[in-house]
Amino acid sequence: MVPVSLGEEAGRAVGELAEAASALPADHPLLPAVISESGLYHADRAAREGDVTALRAAVEDVVRAAALCSPGSAHHAPLLLRAAAVLCAHSDVLDGHGNSAGSSLDQGIDLLTAAVNEAGRSFHGARARCRYGLGRLLLTRFRRSHDKADLDRSVGLLQDARTAVHSLPGDPFSVLLTRALAEALRAYGPQDTDRRRQSREAAKSVLAAHGRAVLLQTGTEAALDSARAAGDDMMRLVDWCLADGCTEAALEALELGRGLVLNAATVAATVPDLLEQAGHARLAREWRQEDHAGGTTGTPSGAPATVPDGLRLRVLQALEGGPAERRILSAPVPAEIGRALRTLRADALVHLIPGTDGAGDAVIVTATGAVERLRLPGLAVPDDGPAAAYGEALREFTAATAEPVVIPAEHDPPVMWESHRRSRKRVQSASGR
Repeated sequence: MVPVSLGEEAGRAVGELAEAASALPADHPLLPAVISESGLYHADRAAREGDVTALRAAVEDVVRAAALCSPGSAHHAPLLLRAAAVLCAHSDVLDGHGNSAGSSLDQGIDLLTAAVNEAGRSFHGARARCRYGLGRLLLTRFRRSHDKADLDRSVGLLQDARTAVHSLPGDPFSVLLTRALAEALRAYGPQDTDRRRQSREAAKSVLAAHGRAVLLQTGTEAALDSARAAGDDMMRLVDWCLADGCTEAALEALELGRGLVLNAATVAATVPDLLEQAGHARLAREWRQEDHAGGTTGTPSGAPATVPDGLRLRVLQALEGGPAERRILSAPVPAEIGRALRTLRADALVHLIPGTDGAGDAVIVTATGAVERLRLPGLAVPDDGPAAAYGEALREFTAATAEPVVIPAEHDPPVMWESHRRSRKRVQSASGR
C-alpha cells in the first residue's frame, strides 16, 4: 500500500484525464465525460485561487463537454446538469467580470431547459434531477430579478421532481430536492401564510430524510457524520418557526435534530441487527452480503459502500414504524418533556439559539409542559468571535491530522484479484458471443 495525499491523488487523476482527452478520438462516447471531469476540477481550483480567467476557461470546458455529448447518450442529461450547476455556482464571479448581467445564469437555465425536455427513462432519475437543477437556477434568478414568473416556475418544477422521487425513501437526493423546494416556497414572503406553512412542512421533511440516512448507517462511525449534516437544516427550520411565531414547532425541530445526534452517538446496533430484531433475518443477510461485496477498506462495519435503491427501499419499509424509526423520526411532545422534568425535579429545559443579528432566543419547556420563547439580546456568534475561532482551529486540526488516502499498489493482492476477476469476465463474455 502506498500512502498518497488527496492533493497528490487529484493532481495525478487530472493528468491522466488530460492524457485520455488527447488520446481519445473526437467522436469517442467517453470524451465529453473526460472533458467535463477535467473542467470541473480546474473550475474548483481556479475559484479557490481567485483566478477568474482560468475559472472562465474551465467553465467553458464543462459547457463544451455537454454540447459535445450526443443527445441520445445516457451521459447527456447528467453533463447538462453539471454544466448548469457550474454556471450557477460561479455566475456571481463570471457575470461581475465582463459578462452582461445574468448571462451565465441565463445560459445555465437554457441548458437545463433542454435537459428537462430530453431526459427520459434512459438515465435513472435524469428527469427529476434536471427539474431540480432548473428549479434551483430559476430560484437564483428570481432572487436577482424578483420576476415572480421565475419563482412560480421554480416551485412547479421542484414539486414535480419531488413527486417523482417520493417513491424512493432514503434517496440522498431527496435532501437536496426538498431543501430547494422549502427555500422556494419561503421566497414568496411573509404575506403568503399558506406557502410559509408549506415551507416549514418541506423543511421538516428534510430532517426526516436526514433521519432515514442516519437510520441506514445506525451503529457505524458514519452515522454521527450524517446526523451532524442535518445541523444547518435543523437551525434553518427553527429560525423559520420562530419568525412565523410557531414556538412549539421550533421546539419539535430542535428535539428532532438532537435525537438524530443522540441516536447516532449511542445506538450500537447495526442495520442487520435492527432487521433481525424486527424479524427480517433474510433481509439482514442480504445487507451483509452487499456489505461484503461492495465494502472497501475503511468502510464502517454494517454499511455497504453503495446501497442499491431496491435494497434501501426494502430495508426502510421493513423498519417503517418500528422502534428504530420512531426513535429518529419523532420528537417528544411538550407534555412528555414536562413529565421527564418533574421526574428529575427540574424546573425547565432550555434550548439556547444564537442569533445572527446580535440577539438570540431561548426556547423553554417548563415542568408543566408549557413552551415559551424568550428573546436574549447579546446571544450571538459573530464571525470574529471565540466560537468561530474555535471552529476554524478545529477544521485546521482535522485537516492536518487526517489519515492519508491509501492507494493499493499494482501488485497488492486485492488489485491482482480484481484484475483476474475482470479478465475472467471478459473471457466469459467473449466465449458467449
